[in-house]
Amino acid sequence: MFGPGVADGPRMVEGVYSPPRAALTAPVQARLDPGAGLDVHLALADGWNGMLRCFPGWLGIGLVFHVVFLAAALTGIGLLLLVPVLAWGGARALLEMHDGGGRLSDLFAGFTDYGSVLVASVAWYLCNLGLSLIGQTPQLVGDLAGIAWLSFAGALFSLLWSALVMLRLSFAFLYLVDRRLDAVAAFRASWESTRGHGLKILLLMIASMAVGLMGMLTLLVGVIPASVVIALAWVSAYRQLSGSHQQSSAATAPV
Repeated sequence: MFGPGVADGPRMVEGVYSPPRAALTAPVQARLDPGAGLDVHLALADGWNGMLRCFPGWLGIGLVFHVVFLAAALTGIGLLLLVPVLAWGGARALLEMHDGGGRLSDLFAGFTDYGSVLVASVAWYLCNLGLSLIGQTPQLVGDLAGIAWLSFAGALFSLLWSALVMLRLSFAFLYLVDRRLDAVAAFRASWESTRGHGLKILLLMIASMAVGLMGMLTLLVGVIPASVVIALAWVSAYRQLSGSHQQSSAATAPV
């Protein structure tokens, strides 16, 4: 990813005058190792550092996103024809910000391949909606039928379904955008890459809720930065689990 730097020189000179590198590069090596799994602390650090590093870029992208979203929603048909592609571009921008880039043009990147991006995004939404309804159906049936025990059992089933299934599928949209997979393949990739990491993903979700709560407690001033920290933390988790690793902002920060 990076080209030769000023540290590259004759091997003998580097060996004599360069400081030891083992302690500094160890976190990067662990970050780049697909077998290292998910490091929740690193994901949160990436989220925080990325929020600071990419300001005010993420603010401009977020403002444009919401303006275009509202304009599309007001037209009605724009919810179907524009918002899915815009959401695809939003995910693309988050990926680029985590990787050290991120431009306003990333928000509209999906429109360069409008047809396939629209189909893939709508298919992801429908699949995600269907999977969510599976977890909610027992409780809905219990509520509509007025059966208390079924409502309680349904609520418990919904909680377990969210923790054991939906969380493991939460990276599907990033796979769809980053790898240009179809919806089914994206859900399958998310499921496979999160195998054995369910507890850590749950911990990341709890930590994300805590970050969001802290943002709300700052008289709503911190809600927007907190949401950016959360989004970039999940992108970092995706990078760790997918094997499409980029050197993280936390790992490359000055020591």
